[in-house]
Amino acid sequence: MASKSGRRGSDTRSLAALTLLCTFSAAIFGFGAGVLSLQSVYEETGREALIQFTRLAVYLALAILLVYKGRWKGVAAALVMVLAATAIEWVLLPVSYTWASLADPQGYAEEIGGLQRPTYIQWATFDAIGVGITAALAQGLRVIATANPANKDDW
Repeated sequence: MASKSGRRGSDTRSLAALTLLCTFSAAIFGFGAGVLSLQSVYEETGREALIQFTRLAVYLALAILLVYKGRWKGVAAALVMVLAATAIEWVLLPVSYTWASLADPQGYAEEIGGLQRPTYIQWATFDAIGVGITAALAQGLRVIATANPANKDDW
């Protein structure tokens, strides 16, 4: 039988691996959402809000996955995931613009103009707050759902 400290090390490693995979997944999805949002702006389809809402929903789902794997450490992992994924998206924003404009580079330059990247704080604040609150709430509800008020040792 494995010792408790050995299991904790394994749990931490598996949470770190899951965090890395979730970060990669969120960054890829966010990059694609950025490309689609820019295309939607150019084509004037009005789908930008839906695309960005879907992106946030994916971030929240991945955060809840991390919380269920790591409990309170999962909350911290979810924050690391969202900050790293948004940083990757922010760095790749010019690439997103280039990919979105491949069909009509001249039209994009005329319609949208030059891409002005917001600061990272402007880019990531809403995502970090949303994921942080959701992850903490999910873990808090997990704790409350399994607590027995008659046995104060559960708290």
